[in-house]
Amino acid sequence: MNHRLPCALALFVSLCTAIAATVWLTTPDSYPYGSGDIVRTGFNYLIEREAGVAIALTAAAAGVLLAIAGMVRPAARVLAVGAVAEALCFAFVLGDGSILAALGYAVALTLPVAAVVALVLVGRRRPPIGLPLAAIVMLLGVAGLANGTLTLSTLGDAVANYYSSFLNDPEGYYPRMAWTLGWLIGAAVWTWAAVTSMRVTRSDNASERTAASRVTAAARRWGRRATIAAALCPVPYGLCRLMWLTPWPLGGDGVDEFVITRSLDIETRLRGFLFAPAVAIGVVLTLGLISRWGEVFPRWFPVVGGRAVPVMLAVVPGGLVASVITLAGPVSLVDYIEYGDPLESAYGFFFMPFPIWGPLLGLAVFAYWLRRTREPQTPAPDGKAGSTHHAVAGA
Repeated sequence: MNHRLPCALALFVSLCTAIAATVWLTTPDSYPYGSGDIVRTGFNYLIEREAGVAIALTAAAAGVLLAIAGMVRPAARVLAVGAVAEALCFAFVLGDGSILAALGYAVALTLPVAAVVALVLVGRRRPPIGLPLAAIVMLLGVAGLANGTLTLSTLGDAVANYYSSFLNDPEGYYPRMAWTLGWLIGAAVWTWAAVTSMRVTRSDNASERTAASRVTAAARRWGRRATIAAALCPVPYGLCRLMWLTPWPLGGDGVDEFVITRSLDIETRLRGFLFAPAVAIGVVLTLGLISRWGEVFPRWFPVVGGRAVPVMLAVVPGGLVASVITLAGPVSLVDYIEYGDPLESAYGFFFMPFPIWGPLLGLAVFAYWLRRTREPQTPAPDGKAGSTHHAVAGA
């Protein structure tokens, strides 16, 4: 891999950061953070404009120097250390976890269409699985119609209102989220630069190869535990949202509202319910990190069925989600502590355990990457592509 490409991108990110800081300096109203921030999923709402400009300019200046040094001398260890520091600054100082909400709504927005397509595919290729799933969906619909939660006249309006609500942004949340997305991209670029530099500077002696082999073997053990724990983290929240199309919707928009609430309108119920399948998809994909079908596409998949899953197809999105959840962890922990009431704090941590969920998912993704890239490769069952030598127990 060309080591200059991540450094060039890091240089571009640094120049963009300098431009953003200049805009904040010359146009005070453009500063998105500080006391007027509408988001509280990071520490940047504690940073006022003067301090934010200084931090951004410092990160930009240091980034320019590091990127140029990396293109000239990629083996410099200071580049790896500096790139890590830049990534942490972009992720945890300038950035925040508000992008997590965007990911959740994006999944919820596309879920109805994706669910229909998935049911059709599974029903055609695996009737013993697809037919029971279709039956469950039908039973939920019938239950909603029977108890009055759903009616044919209101369901269409609810779906239309649900989708149209994504086009409205009265509080200016989308521009605010754009800043978060930009810093997240910057953090990813600097992480790439750090990893590339570490690969260049890494020696390849026998002792280090032996140590790497031992680490990979250990990853099979602790990776499985971390993956299962990460998959369990969002389950309480998903079960809570699953009840929103029943007569007993559990939960609300605050930790103090995790109670039975019957006064929710149909649009709110539908919006809340669609997060439950999104959570289920996340749990299934997480468990795929330790499953055979996380290494080889199931045969019922169109076109790619039976082929090896590209490593980065799992690592990149998994690492992105883990990073976003981790970003929201520190502030969430502070919020739980500030509740004052131990019971409310316990509820908050139980339903949204961001402080441990993100790191656990990150460990799970890292263990998957180690296993897929460091272990010997053998042909896939159909001979089309390679897969890992060690099958995961219980997959």
